[in-house]
Amino acid sequence: VKIEATIKVLPQADSGQVEQQLRKMLLAYFHPLTGGSGSGWDFGGKIYFAETFRRILDTPGVALVESGSMKTYVDDEPGSTCTDIVLAEDELVYSEDHTLNVSYV
Repeated sequence: VKIEATIKVLPQADSGQVEQQLRKMLLAYFHPLTGGSGSGWDFGGKIYFAETFRRILDTPGVALVESGSMKTYVDDEPGSTCTDIVLAEDELVYSEDHTLNVSYV
């Protein structure tokens, strides 16, 4: 899984630090054994767009995610914007990197 998004941070935030926190949070969230709700992901699970979006917005220093900029990729294939992704029954969530364009509001 790879997330691509354009994120605006608050003027008083350190954009580099916010970007690091976002990457760390996304890698933890999409970890197959300890991610998701904290007990790992099930095979054939569902990646909820709104949950990923919420986690980004809940990161300290984030002001907004630019409209239409967030995409979820599975096996390098982009999902539709604002759509949940259902994995095949033999697929498991795993993440190594994300494309985040972070700048100030």
